[in-house]
Amino acid sequence: MTKARRSMGLLSLGILILAVAVSMTLSGAGVIFPQEVPSLTLILFGLWILAVAGLRRSFATFAWGTLIGTLGVLWLLLSRQLLYEYLPAILLFVIGGLLVASALRHKRP
Repeated sequence: MTKARRSMGLLSLGILILAVAVSMTLSGAGVIFPQEVPSLTLILFGLWILAVAGLRRSFATFAWGTLIGTLGVLWLLLSRQLLYEYLPAILLFVIGGLLVASALRHKRP
């Protein structure tokens, strides 16, 4: 394993721990319910993976970040019993985002 890969893995682990800490803090402050901590953690970590995808210019990493973030949003909406109202919009956002990323990937020189 290269040094750069090891440092990115360590950085991602630190970001995951920070995402859990932020989620737990928001739960302790009463902003979110305790059962929403895992879903918010997935959302925050999915956003981090999207940022890494931008740094690496990797479509596969972007797709994984989109998947993880979307699962977190779906879980959060399910726990608040709002899933069915927002499901079509979420699916359109995911499909549109992946299509734009794919188009930009093929446009690069």
